[in-house]
Amino acid sequence: TNGLKATAKTLTLTQMGSTVMNNAKSGILEQQYLMPISSRRLFLNKSIANIVVAFVQAILILIAVMAISDHWISFPVIMIVPFILALLTTVGLGYLIVSLVLRFKRIGSTLVIFQYIYLGILLVNFENYSNLTKCLSCLLPICPMVSWMRLAVNNRPYNLAFYLSESIFNTVLWLIIGLLVFNLADKYVKKNGTLSFY
Repeated sequence: TNGLKATAKTLTLTQMGSTVMNNAKSGILEQQYLMPISSRRLFLNKSIANIVVAFVQAILILIAVMAISDHWISFPVIMIVPFILALLTTVGLGYLIVSLVLRFKRIGSTLVIFQYIYLGILLVNFENYSNLTKCLSCLLPICPMVSWMRLAVNNRPYNLAFYLSESIFNTVLWLIIGLLVFNLADKYVKKNGTLSFY
């Protein structure tokens, strides 16, 4: 279950970058920049669409796995909170990846490598480490939410105030980083006219 959630998140992130690269190669990206909406809104809509598709796929696969194994998992209601925060963090990371694609162009192989490295990070049980390691892991995107969901699903005792505060901090941090970097990259490609240089 944890692997399925982590895979869905990493696929959502790298899919955003791959979509932008493909659009740029075919010239669609330049047309999208001519639309009467801001580029920030454009990529937000794309990110939300990717998240919804990945979420539906993950749910269908999870139901299929539980049906085949005849082992049904009960999810605590509290899991809604870290899940929503993780989705919001994914939006910030989507902006960050789009920024890298706009600025450095052909980074397809780098995105694939990043996907597997980050999947490995999400599968690390940081909740079993020392308090210092747990606090430092909260700087990594989505990590506190994944730890929180893992603890909740396994019915293990945990500090709700700690995971709630760290998850909110993580979400705000990566949304701000994503938006700031995107604004810089967006201004750069518009100012230097490098949007089509693929």
